[in-house]
Amino acid sequence: MSAGYWYANRAFRESTAFTREPAPDHAANFGKLLRNRVDLVINDHRAGHYLLSRMNLSEAIGHSPGWSAATGCTWACAATPNSKS
Repeated sequence: MSAGYWYANRAFRESTAFTREPAPDHAANFGKLLRNRVDLVINDHRAGHYLLSRMNLSEAIGHSPGWSAATGCTWACAATPNSKS
């Protein structure tokens, strides 16, 4: 979870189906993906594209766009197998 973000969906915020790991920002979350510290990052698709491009990680981190009525446009990201980071 990135600092400063409020997740409006209470079921998501309080779910015990997964573990949340706090992070200071989205860049830290992408770094955790590359180091296999987390399995998945859920991010806004516009912010995610921009940040991956700025960090030169567009090929190292794959993504699957999706839509959630509760959160708006979201993006599920995972480290790309065999990526060179």
